[in-house]
Amino acid sequence: MQNQPVHCVFHSGDIVDLSMDDMNVSADEEESRRRQVGDVISKLSVCAGGAPVYYIPGNHDPISMFSGWKALQATTSMVHKTLCRVTPSLVLAGFGGSVPGYLNGQQVWKSVPFQSNEEMQAELQPLLESICAERGPALTEHDSVIFISHVGPDGSDTALDRGDHGSPENAVHGGSTYWGKSISEQAVQSHIALNIHGHTHAGFGYTTI
Repeated sequence: MQNQPVHCVFHSGDIVDLSMDDMNVSADEEESRRRQVGDVISKLSVCAGGAPVYYIPGNHDPISMFSGWKALQATTSMVHKTLCRVTPSLVLAGFGGSVPGYLNGQQVWKSVPFQSNEEMQAELQPLLESICAERGPALTEHDSVIFISHVGPDGSDTALDRGDHGSPENAVHGGSTYWGKSISEQAVQSHIALNIHGHTHAGFGYTTI
């Protein structure tokens, strides 16, 4: 970062590392957790030389990030379930949270806030429909869209956690089947140029769908 200019920073969630078994806390504790997130995001902005930071919640972040979250500072934007213009021709769409992870058909990962792909679909589908709809003032035909999500699309190598399990057949599937199906559709691919996601720690890299 010291040698190259940073135009913006995208954070795909799990800004902090809270236990998913300890999400329902007092208002005071939730506010303390909110400040922890603010500290991390603020430091990211400083490291990036004051460049804007765009972020979404992961399954280890405060539960309040999924609703009614207020901006932490002028140079940062929480983009969960929203569209945000980054440059005159680039729009960022964001969607946070996770779905359960499965190994050989058995659930092995818990999730927050969605307990199933159907729950995630109910909230993600309207955002995708707004991206694929006829373009208007918020999104023009000349815009490129980057979609930042916490979970990746199921079926992508980047959403598989092989860990000590070896082959893809024995990997944990940490992605969303609904998102995997949607991003494979021509209508979605014609509007979204790139999906950046987190969640699957052992699924780093990139792939083409």
